[in-house]
Formats: sequence, structure tokens, C-alpha cells
Amino acid sequence: MPAYQSIAQTLRDLIDDGEIEVGQRLPSETALAERFGVSRPTIREALRSLQESGFVERASPRIMKVRGHDEEPAQRQIVRSLRRSKVTFADLLETLELLEPALSRQAAERATADEIRELEQNLAAQERNLANFAAWNRLDQDFHLTIAEIAGNPALKLAREPITRLLMPSLDQLMSSESLTKAALGRHRRILAEIAAGEGEAAELMTRRHIQEFEEAWADAGLDLRGVVEDRSQAEAG
Repeated sequence: MPAYQSIAQTLRDLIDDGEIEVGQRLPSETALAERFGVSRPTIREALRSLQESGFVERASPRIMKVRGHDEEPAQRQIVRSLRRSKVTFADLLETLELLEPALSRQAAERATADEIRELEQNLAAQERNLANFAAWNRLDQDFHLTIAEIAGNPALKLAREPITRLLMPSLDQLMSSESLTKAALGRHRRILAEIAAGEGEAAELMTRRHIQEFEEAWADAGLDLRGVVEDRSQAEAG
């Protein structure tokens, strides 16, 4: 993994675990370069990756801060509850199989022109980051979460977001080749095409195939679907 990706991953983990809080200013490029023992251009690239994948935002030309999310406290509580319940990856995939196709169908029925453009911009960013796997994975999940938001059902959106948080560490393991990111991007484009055309049934079908392909890639990578999702914060504490 290139140095900037490793640094971006470390900073993202600190944000996910709440060690760097929402709204908090990140250290300067110089301070981060000294901390990680790299050059400022490497730090700048790591921050660019985090910004493009939605973890941080620029408060001023020289200041980056952690990006806020409206339902952060509620989402964290749901994630903690699922981890305590020993949820498995198979459980999460089964939930996706139920949720995602329905969300795509509803999005196709309700999407506005502005929302379609937002999804198109996301896919353009995915294409720019096919080899930047950490950034691509975040853009991938943002694509699906945006569809959930467009679907217009707050309860379904609330149910969808914790799955992203629980899957992200394993997605970083899984989606680690351009062949995989290119294939997934191609499926995303087909899903978006059906949503843009207002074809709910076709969007639902494309999404179901996408999840099946994801599950096949998971099995091909030798990842254990029956494994319990690890509580990273507890593992680090131990």
C-alpha cells in the first residue's frame, strides 16, 4: 500500500473510532509529516484522499476538519449494538440483499435531476480513484447511501448506514485490485442508468445482481462469511 493510502487509513480509523471527533481540526501538514515520518506532499495526498472520500472538509485554505454527519450519535449506538450481538458478515449481506434492491426501486421512482447529477459525480470520482482503494471504497458506500437517501424512507436509510460502518474494514481487504473496482463501477453505472430512466424494476434487478457479484468476490477472496464482525475498538484496547 502506498504511504499516503496507509496514512489516510490510519486517520480514517481514528475518525471512525471517535479519537478525532466530528468538527475537530486536523493537525497541520507539517505536524502530520513529522508524526508519520513522510514528506508534506505525501500528507497532502492522504488528506486529498480523505476529503474526496467524505471524511474531512476544508474549513479554509490551510485548515482541514472532520466532516460531520447529522445522525452520528445514533449510528454509533446502532453499530455498537450490532457488534455486541455478534453480527456476522453473512448477516450483513443478507440484510443488504433485502434492503438494497428495494432502495434502488424507490430511488428510480423518486429521483430528481439534481440527485441524478449527484450520483453521476460520485461515479466520476470512483473512476478517478480506481487504484486508490481506500478512497474508492468510501465513494462506493457513499453511492449506495445516496441511493438510500433518494429513496426517501428515513427508516430504511437509518438501517442501511450502520452496515457501511461495519463492512468498511473488510471492504478495504476485499476491494484491492483495479479489476474488482472496475467491475463494480460498471455495475454501478448500470444501476444509475436504470434509476435515471425511472425503471424501478430494472434498477432493483441490477442491484440484486450487484450484491450477488459482491458475495461471489467475497467467497473468491477466501473471506469467512460466518465470521463475527470484529469490534475494532475493543481489539485495539486488548
